[in-house]
Amino acid sequence: MTLALIMFVLGMSAVQWALIAVYAYYQRRVFGAMARPIIVLCVFVLLWSLIHTIEASATTLSLKVAAHGAKNIAMLALPISWLWFAASYANLTTWLTRRRLLLIGLVPAITALLIVTNDAHHLVWSSLDPVRMGEVTVVGKERGLWGWFYILYSYGLIIYSDVKMLHFITGTGQIYRKKYLTVITLFLLPVVANPLFSLGILPIDVTPFSLALSGIGVAWTLFSYRLIDLAPLAHNIVTESMADGMLVIDGIGKIFSVNPAALAILGEDAAELIGKPYHSVLHDLMRSQYQSSGSGLQSTGQMQRVVHGELRYLELRMSHLRDENDRIVGRVAIIRDITRRKENEVRLKAALDAEKELNALRARFVSIVSHEFRMPMSIIQVTAEMIQRYHERMDAESLQEKFTTITQQIGLMNVLIEDVLSLDRLQNGSFRYSPERLPVCDTILTLLDEMRVAADVAARVRIESPPEEAEAPIDQKLLRLVIRNLVGNALKYSPAPQPVTVTLKFEGDEFHMAIRDHGIGIPEHDQQRLFDPFFRAGNVGDIPGSGLGLLIVKQAVELQGGSIRFTSRVNEGTTFHVTLPLEGAVPQAVEEEALVEQMIR
Repeated sequence: MTLALIMFVLGMSAVQWALIAVYAYYQRRVFGAMARPIIVLCVFVLLWSLIHTIEASATTLSLKVAAHGAKNIAMLALPISWLWFAASYANLTTWLTRRRLLLIGLVPAITALLIVTNDAHHLVWSSLDPVRMGEVTVVGKERGLWGWFYILYSYGLIIYSDVKMLHFITGTGQIYRKKYLTVITLFLLPVVANPLFSLGILPIDVTPFSLALSGIGVAWTLFSYRLIDLAPLAHNIVTESMADGMLVIDGIGKIFSVNPAALAILGEDAAELIGKPYHSVLHDLMRSQYQSSGSGLQSTGQMQRVVHGELRYLELRMSHLRDENDRIVGRVAIIRDITRRKENEVRLKAALDAEKELNALRARFVSIVSHEFRMPMSIIQVTAEMIQRYHERMDAESLQEKFTTITQQIGLMNVLIEDVLSLDRLQNGSFRYSPERLPVCDTILTLLDEMRVAADVAARVRIESPPEEAEAPIDQKLLRLVIRNLVGNALKYSPAPQPVTVTLKFEGDEFHMAIRDHGIGIPEHDQQRLFDPFFRAGNVGDIPGSGLGLLIVKQAVELQGGSIRFTSRVNEGTTFHVTLPLEGAVPQAVEEEALVEQMIR
């Protein structure tokens, strides 16, 4: 082996590794976590080559021994750099913490100190002697106890790193597998060559040649395979800063790369996602999305996922990854958190539904009011015209009948106006809960007597009251609204002479009033909306009414701290049950916003 050849090979190796270090430095934002271990690895290989050049060309034994020691100190960083590189590549940076890296580097640090002081203890090398190899004189060595320990330690790190790298590669499917294997093989050439010489298997040290060959191979990989593509979707600056999450799935359906946004959206750690089957992470979406096999089309879908106890809505777009032969080797999944958009859609839909209900409410109001006013006004107009034209031919009885008709129709319009005004007073707070302590049964009987002035009402209303009496806080204005509307409806929707029964009774600290009729009843499909404003059951026919009475009753009862319910069967009748407290009534305030919500419900 000639000195010139060795100097040429070492010089070429130094230049190559220097170029790789410079390239990795300028591409450090793209390389991401891999940049630093690559640079450290290249720098120490460069130092090794330069110091090896000094050792080979030195003319004195002392200089050769000093260079030999410095060369071996430079090599101490290679196993740790390789472990660091492997951890970055295989996404194990969470495992290789700074503290753990310092602990692993403790043995090389001790070894460096022992190399410097080897003459005092001979733990690293028991002897160093010059050995002639052709034109070159090298330092021959016999390893000491610590020297063999460090050999085992360093190659243990390298083997562990290789196992992690190979495990990661097997989980990547076909994506970039050739590039991974090529780079690992090229980096391992010197690692394999050096022990072959140390164990006496090779007669000469081929480490310089393997380093040069490795440098050529890595450089070729950089510029033909483009090393920046080794993990392009997980480490480049675009994916690291994008707001949408991105998962890279290999050909066998395993996740091998994620960006920070995906981790935040899914609420997972990188260590938990890498290597997991894609369908186990987004299984709900897998069942709903369209799988485009070989067509190159983008598939989309949506799913729900609970993240940190909160329900999130996710949207996913899936695209194929293809190799240089246009074969599908994996997929890229873009995940977007659309929770806010979904919430806005729900609010918008609720607002639109409320607007539709409000429009329908207005339409019902116009229809009912116009109908309820038009009919009485038409009857009044016709009756008035008849009196005007034919009053001379009419006797007193006929005239009285016509005036009675006009009075009745005016009364119907007054009822409608009174209902609208009562509802308005309930909404704007004009009706205040102002109770007086009064006897319950006597007060209700007095209010019923106001309605029983008419002979037909008195004949049909039956009252069942208990023998005992009790006092309670009663608001007569609100109670009058309840009785007038419930008893009035019972009379209106049950044909004469069917009776209407009002039953009063005391139960504990409550008072119960039931109003029962034997009328047309309420269809089951209309019962849920019975307390809606302007709503009337579908079987009322031409019976007049505003659709406001029961809403007024409900609000008047609730203002007194009570409750109302009903039971009904078509053509059999309806019973309304009103419950009011006897003592300590706590009125339920009917706020304006609640009333408006009820109006548009």
